[in-house]
Amino acid sequence: MAIILITLFCCLCLNSFAQEAPRTEATDSLLEEVYSTALARAFFESNNFDKALEAYENADTARMSIRDLTNYAMSAFFKQEYQKTIDVALYGIQRRADHLPFYRLAFFSTTELHQTDLARSYARKLFCTGDTSLLYYYDYEYFVRYANQRPTLDADETSVLKQSLEALIEHYTLKDEPHRVQYYRRRLQALEPSPHTTK
Repeated sequence: MAIILITLFCCLCLNSFAQEAPRTEATDSLLEEVYSTALARAFFESNNFDKALEAYENADTARMSIRDLTNYAMSAFFKQEYQKTIDVALYGIQRRADHLPFYRLAFFSTTELHQTDLARSYARKLFCTGDTSLLYYYDYEYFVRYANQRPTLDADETSVLKQSLEALIEHYTLKDEPHRVQYYRRRLQALEPSPHTTK
């Protein structure tokens, strides 16, 4: 609620500025852009993803910060608009190729759409950073889903699948969810030896 109030205050200040400043088309465009983005961010941070997505769609992506592009892609993902998520994430990757959340959202969305060849390239970027502290349990869950969609896995993918299953077993053990732990343990045992794996 505080975020929305602060955003509304900022919008009122902008409106006051707009009334005092000389009106030009460029000024109007800039003020409209700032207002749309601030409103979208406020909606996103209050978990109103419908309104956030609508506001981001009315803003100019070329003027958005990396944070707002990420929020835009996440809003689309939460609304299950996977192709929109991919489009925004790809644009974000063009703007900042080292920003992992864009690869994460593209990976999740291509997995949801069963576009495994595309998902594979985003998975490699996400899981081959060398820093597992940047990964979350849902990254591992999506990798297991991705692996279930592929007819075969190469050695690197099998290694990531094993790492994913081990991380999920640890995560759900801590959360005291024995059914999930059993499921991931069975999946891990099935990897030894795995006819599902190619060299």
